[in-house]
Amino acid sequence: MVGSRKKLLIIPLMALLLVLVMAGTASAGLGAKEAAEMVKTKIEMPVDIKEFKSDYSEYEGRGQWELRWKGKNEELNVSVDEETGNIVGLYRYERSRGPEGDSILPAVSKTEALEEAQGFLRKALPQLHKELKLSERGFQGSPPSGGIIREYNFTFERIVNGVPYPQDGVGIQISGKTGQVISYHFKWDHKSGFPPADEVISKEEAEKIMMDNGALELMYNSTNSPGEGEKPRVNLVHAVRNSHNVLVDAVTGEYTKKSYPLIGRDYGALGGVGAEDEKSREADNRLLPIEEEEIGKIANLLSKDEAQRYALKSFDLPEGFKLRGARLYQDYFEKDKRLWALDWNLEDSENNQEGQIGAEINAHNGELISYSKWIHSPDDGKKELRYSPNQAREIAEKFIKKLQPEKFKQIRLLEEAEEYRPLIQEEKSHNCRYIRIVNGLPFYDDGFRVSVDRATGEVTNYNLRWRSGDFPKPNNVLSPQKAFDILLGTNKLKMDYLKTQEPTASGRLIEEMGLFYHLAGSEPIMVDAFTGNLLKNSGEVYAVSHRKSFTDISGHPNEKDINTLFDLGVVGGSGDKFHPDLAVTNGDFIKMLVLASGWNPGEGERLEGFEDDTYGPYYQTAVHRGVLGAGDLPHPRLNMNRISASRLMLRGLELGKIAALEGIYKVPTGDVEEIPLEDRGFAALALKLDLLNSVNNDFFPEGEINRGSAAAAVVNYMRAFSR
Repeated sequence: MVGSRKKLLIIPLMALLLVLVMAGTASAGLGAKEAAEMVKTKIEMPVDIKEFKSDYSEYEGRGQWELRWKGKNEELNVSVDEETGNIVGLYRYERSRGPEGDSILPAVSKTEALEEAQGFLRKALPQLHKELKLSERGFQGSPPSGGIIREYNFTFERIVNGVPYPQDGVGIQISGKTGQVISYHFKWDHKSGFPPADEVISKEEAEKIMMDNGALELMYNSTNSPGEGEKPRVNLVHAVRNSHNVLVDAVTGEYTKKSYPLIGRDYGALGGVGAEDEKSREADNRLLPIEEEEIGKIANLLSKDEAQRYALKSFDLPEGFKLRGARLYQDYFEKDKRLWALDWNLEDSENNQEGQIGAEINAHNGELISYSKWIHSPDDGKKELRYSPNQAREIAEKFIKKLQPEKFKQIRLLEEAEEYRPLIQEEKSHNCRYIRIVNGLPFYDDGFRVSVDRATGEVTNYNLRWRSGDFPKPNNVLSPQKAFDILLGTNKLKMDYLKTQEPTASGRLIEEMGLFYHLAGSEPIMVDAFTGNLLKNSGEVYAVSHRKSFTDISGHPNEKDINTLFDLGVVGGSGDKFHPDLAVTNGDFIKMLVLASGWNPGEGERLEGFEDDTYGPYYQTAVHRGVLGAGDLPHPRLNMNRISASRLMLRGLELGKIAALEGIYKVPTGDVEEIPLEDRGFAALALKLDLLNSVNNDFFPEGEINRGSAAAAVVNYMRAFSR
């Protein structure tokens, strides 16, 4: 009875405590009412609001209100920091906001979008916006091949002591149609301290420290994805492997290999057998497999049963496993190679066990390419780790040596320190990576990966990547210093605050704030050891692209239209001259039209007999889209005339057939008789749609168009073009 009475007393006390905790939470900062009222003073609300919801959450001691408004055709979600009242997140969705029927020309320019973003930040972060700066990588709106912008994306980095801290900041998206903020996210470290930045080593000192510590390595590297019928090409390169781990402490001068997460930056990691194999498996899944009935047509390949027999020579198949699937497909890296993928399944409900075994077999010679084994049983977590990491490594090497005795002589173990991860003593599975050595140099793309279960001593994963190809001899190569100078000429060192992460032997991450020099970008990180060419991570030549604003259009009547096309990526390159008063060529006008339409260069079938590398891909797309006829291609270096431009634009608008109708159009110009009858519809519609203007009441069908007027015509074309 006493116990029951105690329980009855405890229940209301707990309820009272819960009320007090909730009251404390609400009184610590903004309540839902204050947060909603504040948001409504700063952000345009949906029209005809039908629903409003609010949620509250806490993370690491900071409270946050999630406010959601729903109107007839629009939803708005806003996150508010309870303590400061800062708006820390926003997402706006309009059901009517779709591409159908919209002009492909954004109603808002890049400059206007940036002004809107900055104005929003002043309202959302009244104090913190002063600590933000538009990132060097901060604008993502111009498609590299030109054309359609639906929204503009900007990134702002946090600045501390005058130094960027790129792991904190803001990402904001502005609608190109309405100019509204449609997405916004905010990240801010409120706890970490930042070391002072007044006494740091120079960039030149950091470069020397990197060089002295072997940041640049002479190695072999292959193209990631050769074309159909091509063999993988192997390059000899000076490269910075795992560039995201190459850091120099700007205060102490220490060379370190700590890693750090950085939102929005894709750092290259050369030598990724694992990474490449993962990508290749994904790519393999996208390739069409050669159907079972077609196998007989392919000479000298192993059958499915033969492939299975070869597989079972390499590993034991436990009792109860049955072949579930098999497929024959083309290797992603070596197009002339075929692989068998075999899958076995175990379903033992009686013993509460299930499992899978997979293998890939070279269909030409029966070589085991990969193997994986997974069996689940109820006592998995209770098994003692009977094998040390060193014993597991010996098992892995014995397995490789048994399967590939010759290749075993051409590999070396990649130590944990080189992988930038410690040896975690309590890991159930021990992973070993062995890289291929050619001419005494590492080829990180090739080698073996083996995983060993430390409880059973079994190999549970095995992967081989060993490409054929010619390996250039390392004779007469550039010096490392020369290659490093070339690399730093484009991918310069940058000093940032970074919060690094270092795993301990127990697997726990230790985070630490520091001031570091690092390579500014993910590319380029490779230099051809013979030519000195910068290379992409794919192995292709890296083209340095510096788009420069035009210096010869100020005050020109078409300045605004030229700048619009520049912002969209339709015009512009490495030069700073547009030459607005020169006649536009056929090739340049067609290129502008293709890019302005949002089409990709090189669509459709290759043009026979048209051997112009500069304009060929654009002509090819124009033919594919019905803008040009394959049998009537204008010379790309000759000048475009007004009637030809009219034809091209109206065909791009899918009005070509209507414009070609004869006898129904009236051209309101004095020189109508000079326009061929079959072209009068094109002239009339070009004038009616404001694609072109008459000149002194004449159309001038054979008159040339200068580049400035061509830009204006293309902008007007984009206004008329709907998706």
